[in-house]
Amino acid sequence: MKKDVIKILKIKRDNYANKKEYLKAEKVNNEIKYLKEKINSIPKFYILDTEEINNDLENEYKEIQSYFDEKLSDFNQEIKEREEKINKEQEKELNNYIKYINKILSKKIKFSKNLIEFRNKELYFAKLDKFKDAQYYKKICDKMEEQEKKKCIIEREKKKEKLIKLFKEKQNKTNQFQIQKFEREYNEIIMEKNDRLNNLILKYKNMKNKKFKIQTDDLNTITTNILSIYSGQYPCNNFSKSSNDY
Repeated sequence: MKKDVIKILKIKRDNYANKKEYLKAEKVNNEIKYLKEKINSIPKFYILDTEEINNDLENEYKEIQSYFDEKLSDFNQEIKEREEKINKEQEKELNNYIKYINKILSKKIKFSKNLIEFRNKELYFAKLDKFKDAQYYKKICDKMEEQEKKKCIIEREKKKEKLIKLFKEKQNKTNQFQIQKFEREYNEIIMEKNDRLNNLILKYKNMKNKKFKIQTDDLNTITTNILSIYSGQYPCNNFSKSSNDY
């Protein structure tokens, strides 16, 4: 549209010049110069405006980055302290639980029926002064007792290990829940940061677009007015200006 207006003005200028109406030709020529200057100034002013906007954007962007870097650093330190506290608490809980297990798992051994019968025979023969027979049963009983003690200790330790394992699994579930909680809190901070940065970029993008629109709207208004003048919509004396008037 701007180029069409200049083309129309040039034709108008040349017509005045051919008719030797040089003052009118001069006025039109000044309109052409002014319009060209205005067209050429838009990229220049737009670049200057956008440089200032970009500098403001960069400064605000750095401020937001710095704020969230510090916030994440504080958060990580807080998580570290919370994890250390949880680990200490769980270690204490585990030790107390082990003590409790050792207490409820009686160390008293329950011997088999056969061993008890053989012990009774041993004592029976000893009372009858049949020491050879008593020694025979004693030897068998001692061996059986040793085997049953070992078996009982092994079974008790297996049960103890199983109970401790179940307790640790319970603790691990609690830990997993805490880890997920920490991750959610961390992700919330990252999302907040990204939202702030995206909104900032959008704000400055809109500012750039608004600046450019104001400048182009200004040029369109001038162009429309000039075109209207020479299309006969408005009196020439009211709207035609020399370059000195601007």
